[in-house]
Amino acid sequence: MGLLPGGFLGVDVFFVLSGFLITSILLHEWNSFDRIEFRSFYARRAVRILPAFLVFAVAALICGQVINKPEWDHLPWALSFTINWRLAVQDSPTWGGLFSPIWSLSIEEQFYLLWPFALVAVLKAKAGARLWIIAAAILIVALWRFHLSGYGHPMRTYNGFDTRADTLLVGCFIALWPSERLSRFAARIYLVPVAGLLIAAVVTHWDSPIVHEIGFSLAAISAGLIIAALQQPGTIVGFWLSRAPFRLIGRLSYSLYLWHMLAFSLPPYLGIHGQRPLGLLFALAMAAGSYYWIERPCLRWHSRRAAARRGDALEPSPASREPIPQPADGRQSLVEQARYRY
Repeated sequence: MGLLPGGFLGVDVFFVLSGFLITSILLHEWNSFDRIEFRSFYARRAVRILPAFLVFAVAALICGQVINKPEWDHLPWALSFTINWRLAVQDSPTWGGLFSPIWSLSIEEQFYLLWPFALVAVLKAKAGARLWIIAAAILIVALWRFHLSGYGHPMRTYNGFDTRADTLLVGCFIALWPSERLSRFAARIYLVPVAGLLIAAVVTHWDSPIVHEIGFSLAAISAGLIIAALQQPGTIVGFWLSRAPFRLIGRLSYSLYLWHMLAFSLPPYLGIHGQRPLGLLFALAMAAGSYYWIERPCLRWHSRRAAARRGDALEPSPASREPIPQPADGRQSLVEQARYRY
């Protein structure tokens, strides 16, 4: 946070990407089968999220006891994925201790709970009205956050689902508008939002009033344009993000976010100098262990089980197969790659 005080905007980028990917997956199912299988969707989300989270929760409780910062008061809020609402009424963003990063995961879970049903309702509306419905919802949330920001309680607007849902909905909007014209336009100007986000990461602070008034909205729109651009293969950013190191980070992104607070809390307790580099190494090691020993095996188990229920061959689904399939010319949209793993 000292080097990038605006690094919190990375969560907004992830929210937009999450809304886009989840909506794309649900749309593919709707277009293929004219329905959405809710049971399958929620089972997949549970297998993707819960195993690693539960292991982390046990580790956080043990670590909290060891460093004399018990986490028991935070546990019920974390397990119920409502810690964002508990943080919304706090004065300090550190109230949740090792569980405080779960605020964004809580918003994600609340989105997963509501969006599939809302999407079905949107899809049953007239085709010309669908984007207007989502755009209206985005505007309502943004105006609501702007209104609440005037009361000077940034924790409320930062952590509330009702004040952050617009970032997820921007991703949903991009998925519902698969416009070649939009993606080509975004591919021409996407370096502008990329530069804007990078500058914001250096100069902004999470509790700045302007961030809550319009900053989150601008970050979401910027992320949406970048995602639209990355649907065009061959962009510079897409090229670099498709390289092996960045793909590995993308693969471990959930685990890195889950474990980073615990990882960075260990070096100070151990009295080790160079806390940031060592904390980063700890975070990478924990994330790799979580992904390769917990998340990927669970996803493969779920894929085999789902295939068996369908009567298909017991093969992993594309979501857990290695490596990601590549087109003959070796080029593939970064977003298309991400869909295989979400």
